[in-house]
Amino acid sequence: MRRFAVLLLASAVGGCTSVGTKFDESKVDSFKVGQTNCAEAVMALGRPSQDMRSANGERTVLYMYSDMRMRPETFLPYIGPLVGGMDNDTKSLSLICDRRGVLKDYSVSTGGMDMNQNLAR
Repeated sequence: MRRFAVLLLASAVGGCTSVGTKFDESKVDSFKVGQTNCAEAVMALGRPSQDMRSANGERTVLYMYSDMRMRPETFLPYIGPLVGGMDNDTKSLSLICDRRGVLKDYSVSTGGMDMNQNLAR
């Protein structure tokens, strides 16, 4: 029973980490190319991960988010390093705005990666 409590505590403390700016995809769906103002899009989504301007006056605003979760079996005594690992889900958004500040194009990408410790391999 004591080991179970330690395992539960370790899962709660070290089980999840996120990096970046989480954005709401439903808000992105409401943006209209050629109509939505870039400043309004940024206000709706929050602080971007990166904001870049090119020599021709275009602006690219990037949102990147990564959510990493340790698998519970990682915390098992003795066998955790053999069977444990982490799952990672990623999401990114790129807004491209013309020199007038109007949305020219955007793209959303999602992905994921499984990371295994598997010291037994």
